[in-house]
Amino acid sequence: MKRATPEELHPLAPGERAPGFVLPAANREGMVALEDYRGKRALG
Repeated sequence: MKRATPEELHPLAPGERAPGFVLPAANREGMVALEDYRGKRALG
């Protein structure tokens, strides 16, 4: 995954798709990506 340039950094507008990112998992080994959850409900 590439790093955003300063020109690409801006607040998201309502309805705008969030950029992908990957972070270390907080409660297990490995990494968690936004793409893992895209299209899923935040709360069930």
